[in-house]
Amino acid sequence: MKNFLILGLLAMFLFSVSAALSLWLQQAKQQQETAEKDKEKTPPPDKEKPALEKNGKPKEITEPKPPPATKEPPASPLSEADLKRLRDTEARLERRTAQIELVLRDLQTQRERNDYLLQQVMAELKNLPAETSKLDAMLKDLNNRTVEYNALEDANITKLATMYEAMAPEAAAPILKDMAEKGRMDTAAKILVKMKERNSARILESLEPSLGSQLIDRMLRLRTTPTAPGAAKTP
Repeated sequence: MKNFLILGLLAMFLFSVSAALSLWLQQAKQQQETAEKDKEKTPPPDKEKPALEKNGKPKEITEPKPPPATKEPPASPLSEADLKRLRDTEARLERRTAQIELVLRDLQTQRERNDYLLQQVMAELKNLPAETSKLDAMLKDLNNRTVEYNALEDANITKLATMYEAMAPEAAAPILKDMAEKGRMDTAAKILVKMKERNSARILESLEPSLGSQLIDRMLRLRTTPTAPGAAKTP
């Protein structure tokens, strides 16, 4: 806003200077025209009386025709150099005024654009509570679905652990090995965690040492990980 006022004052100042120079040049031209008109109104000097012949009649005298008058440019109170400087100054002021007007138009356009963006932001802010409520509802629904999924998964893991406990360790070990090798290492570890420690230890003894070490590491992580909402606590 401050820059806008400064540019406005500068434009007014330059316009005033240009108007003053134009008025001064116009007054000088009017003074020159007035001097020429006064010069034209001055009566010419009396002509000499014509010579008389012997009979008393005036003698005809043939006067030579005057040469055609050449129009001289009216004298100016200012020199050519001064007039040239004044014209150059006036031209510079006009260019500067045009530049300032262009800057003012750009500022006005930018201000209108900023006002439009501000209105959009204010409209978005007004709709923000409704959008926040929608997000809260979606998050609540997602949490509920997560709880249901965890509870269902925990129930399935418990059933599998009960089933593997009823099997011989030599029969359950290959199944858990195949499960771990197919990328379901966490599921195998969860099943072993749900089983009694005596039974899970027998199955681990039947596995290869490297695979058993990996499963034991996963089992330790599961025992130390906080229980998710809705999921059964790890025994």
